[in-house]
Formats: sequence, C-alpha cells, structure tokens
Amino acid sequence: MARTPEELMDGLLRTADAALGDAFSAVLYGSMVRGDFVPGRSDLNLLLIARPLTAERLRALGPALAAFEREGQTPPLLFDETEWHRAADVFPIEITDMRLAYRVLRGADPLAEHLVAPGDLRRALEHEWRGKVLRLRQDFAAHLDLPDSLGQAIARSAGSVRVLLRTTLVLAGRTPPADDTALVEEAAILSGAPASPPRPRVLAAALAHRRDPSWSCSPAAFEGYLTAIEQLTRFVDHFHAGET
Repeated sequence: MARTPEELMDGLLRTADAALGDAFSAVLYGSMVRGDFVPGRSDLNLLLIARPLTAERLRALGPALAAFEREGQTPPLLFDETEWHRAADVFPIEITDMRLAYRVLRGADPLAEHLVAPGDLRRALEHEWRGKVLRLRQDFAAHLDLPDSLGQAIARSAGSVRVLLRTTLVLAGRTPPADDTALVEEAAILSGAPASPPRPRVLAAALAHRRDPSWSCSPAAFEGYLTAIEQLTRFVDHFHAGET
C-alpha cells in the first residue's frame, strides 16, 4: 500500500528519534510549507543534520530512507553538523530557497543564522542559468519538429527553473511571490522582459506543466521559453550585489 508524504515523514522522524535521540535537527522545506504541494509532482523536501553523522547512524536510518525511494520520493538531505556550518558557499541556491519556506520539525533551527553571501549566490545562479541555456539550445535544435519532445524538455527543466526564479529575486533584494504567475511576471520585469505575453505566459505554462511528460510544446513556445531563460541569465551575469 502506498504511503503518503506525511507517513514517510513521520516514519523518518520516529526512526531518527530512536537512532539519534536529541542529537539532530530536522527541517521540512519547500512546497509542503508553502502550501502548493501537488501529489505525484512535488518533492517532499526534508533536511536532516546529525551531531555527528556516522556510518552507524546512516545504517540505522536506512530502512526509513529506503521507503522514500520505494514511493518515488527523493530521500532527505543528510548533513553532519560540522559540514553543514561550512556549506553556505557551495549550496547557496539550495540554502537560499530553503530559507524562503521552512518549518523546524526537530531540534534547533539550522537555518536561523545560516546566511548566504550575495557573491556566492550570484555565481551559483549564473552557473545554473547558463547550464539551462546550453541544454535547452541542444533540445531545441535536436527536436525542432517534435512537439512532444520539446514539451518533455521543458517539463524536465521547469521545476529547477522555478527555484532559480525565486532565488534570483532574492539576489535582487525582492521577496518572491508565492503564486507562480506573479513569480514569472516579477522575474520578467527584473530581467527587462515585457510584463505582458508572450514570454511570461510561456514561463508560467512551463511551471504549470513541470514533470508532465505528456505535454506538447510548439517550437514557437519553446523558443519563447529559451529566450526568457537567456534573458534571466544575462541579468544575473551583469548583476552586482547591492545594485539594481
């Protein structure tokens, strides 16, 4: 019988309580906290930080973690407390996005004072945006006459693009809207694109169809999506912390 995300989370916490006692923190973040979790499409995002995270403790957590994979969910992020305190410079996007919507389930709040340097965030965002552009150009050229393949390419990228949109707005000193349409419109204005269709509409449609492998996308719509990603990449490339 399939287990719900709540059951998976409760199972992990019970196992961690038994295996780690009070020597850990657990954090729920992302869509379940924002209130836009979609079963079958959204990830159950959990962070677990142990003091310390030993091989013995990993073995104890194993059965609960294996349940995540059986249910098609990504297992929690697992950190040793010492390495977590040194992770902000290498995971600036992930930590920035966590801080936007999270709830502490166990232990101390590991995000309360875990600040990301704007320079680290900008470099990481440029890397991710440029990677998206390169991959989407390949997809566009290779599948120009295959709307189903173009739709699948966007569906694969849209979830991470959503994170990049939120964290790009944070870089620019803005609060990301919870609504996807408002998020896209705000990002379009930020990057210099017109706030009216077609580009914001294409981006909003992409977010709505994230992880939807049945979606077909016309070449014109895909080109609009690629153009919007290119424009956001240029914005981040030229952005300097403290400047708009």
